[in-house]
Amino acid sequence: LAFHLRERRANARLLAACGKGLDDLYKKRWERIAKIKERGKLRSDSEFYLINEHMDYLINMGAPDEETELFDSMLFDYEERARKRREKREKQKKDKS
Repeated sequence: LAFHLRERRANARLLAACGKGLDDLYKKRWERIAKIKERGKLRSDSEFYLINEHMDYLINMGAPDEETELFDSMLFDYEERARKRREKREKQKKDKS
């Protein structure tokens, strides 16, 4: 009950401040997740964190393994690309010294 009251208050504040409520934010979040899922690849840290949070949601909701495996694969691939970029930068830095 307290959660729903806080959510209603937050929604009212958002609507008053910017004309958009929680439903608008949730809708935009789901749209971003759908686009990422369709693309099959993460392109930024913000997408990485969005999908990481979404994975927590899916696991808690008991989502089918195929969906969690898809997102898990995207997270792993993004981390691998980030690791390779980091290693490349470190090597370039070392080569300059």
